[in-house]
Amino acid sequence: MGGRLNAACAARQLPLLLLLALPAVVQAQFDYTTNNGTITITGYTGPGGSITIPNTIDNLAVRGIGPKAFSQCPSVTSVTIPNSVTSIGDGAFTQCYSLTNVTIGTGVTNIAVLPFWGCTNLSAITVDALNPFFSSVDGVLFNKSQTTLLECPEGKTGSYAIPNSVTAIEGSAFAGCPSLTSVTIPDSVTAIGDGAFLGCPSLTGVTIPNSVTAIAGSAFAACTSLTSVTMGSGVTSIGAYAFENCGNLTSVYFQGNSPSADSSVFSGDTHLAVYYLPGTTGWGTTFGGLPTMPWGILTPPLTQTAEMGSLAGFWVEVTNIPPAAAYQWCFDGTNVISGTNSYLALANVQPAEAGAYAVVVTNPYGAVTSAPALLSVIPPVERRIVPALNLTAEVGSFVQLDYAGAFGPGAQWLSLTNVTIESTPQLYFDLSEPPPVQRFYRTSQTNVPGARPVLDMRLATELPLTGAIGSAVQIDYINQFGPTNAWVTLDTVVLTNSPQLYFDVTMFRQPTRLYRLVAVP
Repeated sequence: MGGRLNAACAARQLPLLLLLALPAVVQAQFDYTTNNGTITITGYTGPGGSITIPNTIDNLAVRGIGPKAFSQCPSVTSVTIPNSVTSIGDGAFTQCYSLTNVTIGTGVTNIAVLPFWGCTNLSAITVDALNPFFSSVDGVLFNKSQTTLLECPEGKTGSYAIPNSVTAIEGSAFAGCPSLTSVTIPDSVTAIGDGAFLGCPSLTGVTIPNSVTAIAGSAFAACTSLTSVTMGSGVTSIGAYAFENCGNLTSVYFQGNSPSADSSVFSGDTHLAVYYLPGTTGWGTTFGGLPTMPWGILTPPLTQTAEMGSLAGFWVEVTNIPPAAAYQWCFDGTNVISGTNSYLALANVQPAEAGAYAVVVTNPYGAVTSAPALLSVIPPVERRIVPALNLTAEVGSFVQLDYAGAFGPGAQWLSLTNVTIESTPQLYFDLSEPPPVQRFYRTSQTNVPGARPVLDMRLATELPLTGAIGSAVQIDYINQFGPTNAWVTLDTVVLTNSPQLYFDVTMFRQPTRLYRLVAVP
């Protein structure tokens, strides 16, 4: 009886003995040093697979993972770092090619440079939510407040959008991510660190937002699939070798003033063209040792005034935008569906169409937006353009005016009118109805033999004025293109007839004018 009981007790104790023996086996897999009663792991000799680092070894707390402690352990697939660990050393897990995920406990306060360099299958770095110094989102490592992106695991594939909370991308944060094809950098980011995207061979295009002021050295070096970069307007400095050996980089589009940089910034990029926006400053004939040329909107759309029911139009001239430039016109911030060309035509324009018009021009390298142009819509004023014949002859003489529809030896000249010269020079307006499409004029002086009058033809705008006899009408004009509040008073006329014709003889060879008639109290 007693023997059977002892045997039963021994059977129950066997799993417990095995459980107690297990930590010693696990502990034997680690090389470590002791310092002030704590353990720092310096190496790993175990079989790999999924590793959980113990909180204690030999009853001493495990506080650190030393530099390159797990370096070149190709069989390690996952690592859990306990709450006791406070620091992770330089390159602690370098070239652990099979490592897919890492879990970091609450105690880590310091992570040194490139702890996971060369871990090309690492897809997630997870931080305990109670860690006061670090955090993770979608497997990417951040500081606690998520204002600094510290490391993107090299196993990230496809596209990645950096959260809007981030203001800085740490040095080497995306370095060596072989399958990352694009990264969206938000407007919150102001700085990109040393080698931040170094050696990302699948990254094809980068847009630097206007918020970024500094791009550090080697930031995009050896991104061999990178073909284009669009630089935001805020960039003021670019570090040495920032885009070194990007062999397929053919164009960099700058949207701001010339930043500070030396000739090494594009070292090894022999097929590159550097473009800058017209109107920005500091640009010479070269930048970073490469030739420069303007790009973007050369001539923006013009502010203008149009009469209700007329045709209004906006156009833009661009330079070095192709290939495959696309246009999108906007009215008061909303896309105009029909506005997808360099010219926007507005037929039968109405007051509701008055407002601000701008165009966004895009190509595979980026987009630029024109300054807004204002459209003002005013009521139409009846008018027509008529020939104004300026006659110079002796006062008191009679001048005969003839006209012909064509000019040449066979022209048929017809009499238009006879004019008595009361002052010289003297204007005569051809008010023929309908207005002639084409007409040639000649003149002769009938009562002064041998005298030769002079005829000079120009154009004038005929405006019919209506109102009560004795009332006054103010005539204002504005140029079609230009400020929409720049009305100029041309004349004030007291009516002796109604309708009464007024001729604007100052419009000839001037910008196109529109008119308004204002009753004077």
